[in-house]
Amino acid sequence: MASPLTTQHEPSWETHPQAYQLVCGELRRQVENIAMLGELDQRLLDETGTQLLDWTDRLTVNCGASDLLECGFAPAEECGAGCFRHPQAQLPTVVIDYDKLMVALKVESVVDFLEAQRLDSRQQIFGSAGAAVRKSCIYCDSTAEVWIVERHGSWSWQAEDVSPVEIERIVRHAERLRLRRRQFDSDVAGFEHAQRLLEEAIQEIGRERTADLFFAAERAYWQQRNDAGGLQRMRQGRLGFGWANHDHHTYRSSRACFKELIQTLELLGMECRER
Repeated sequence: MASPLTTQHEPSWETHPQAYQLVCGELRRQVENIAMLGELDQRLLDETGTQLLDWTDRLTVNCGASDLLECGFAPAEECGAGCFRHPQAQLPTVVIDYDKLMVALKVESVVDFLEAQRLDSRQQIFGSAGAAVRKSCIYCDSTAEVWIVERHGSWSWQAEDVSPVEIERIVRHAERLRLRRRQFDSDVAGFEHAQRLLEEAIQEIGRERTADLFFAAERAYWQQRNDAGGLQRMRQGRLGFGWANHDHHTYRSSRACFKELIQTLELLGMECRER
C-alpha cells in the first residue's frame, strides 16, 4: 500500500441509489408483513431519532443474484451462503434463496436487548458469552423470522463458542485498552505505548477482535466526555440496542504525529482510501 502522505490517488465519492432503493424497498416489505418490526421501527424513530435501516444487519431480498450484481452488490462468502454485500455503500448484507422473510437487527449486546424488551428468559442464545458472534431469534412463524445479532469483529452468521482461555484473554486485553495510559511527555511516546498494547493483543486474540475492543474503549472514553453522546446512548440502551449503529470514529491529528496515527489505524486493519 502506498504511503498516505505520498499517494496521488484522488477519492471518487459516488452515491448508489439503485442499491439503496432495493434495500429500502425490501425492508419496507418486511415491516409491512411483520408486526413486531413495525412496532420497533416506530419506537426507534420516536425514542432515539434513528431509522430501522440503521440497525439492520442483514435481510432477505426477493430478487436474484443478477439483479444484485447489477446494483453493485458482490458475493460475500464470509457472511454465509447466498449472501451479498455492497463494497462501496454502507448497506446491510442481503440474502437470497431463503425460504422465509428474514431480518437480523444489530445490537450491542444480545442479553441487554432481551432484558430491555422483556422477552422470555428462556430465549435461546446462539454463541457463548465472549464469542465473536452471538444471536437470538426473537420472532418466528411459518413465513418470517426476526433475529438480533451481536458482533465483535466478524461478518460470519455462524455463532461459535469460545474456550475459557480465549475469554480470559479477551477480557484481559479489553481491560488493558480501557485503562491504557493517555498522558505522556511526548505524543510519539503515547503512540508507541498504544501500538505495543495493540500488537500484544493481536498476537493473542487476532486483529479483528483487537480492533473491536480498541474502538469499544475509544467510544467509552469519548462518551464520558460528551454529554450528548451519553444521552443518546441512554436512549438507545433503553430499547436494548446500545451503540450497535455506530459507523465511524473521528480523530483530529497534529501534522507532526499524522504518520503515527495512520500507522496505528493500519495496525488495526484499516485501509487508506484517499490522500
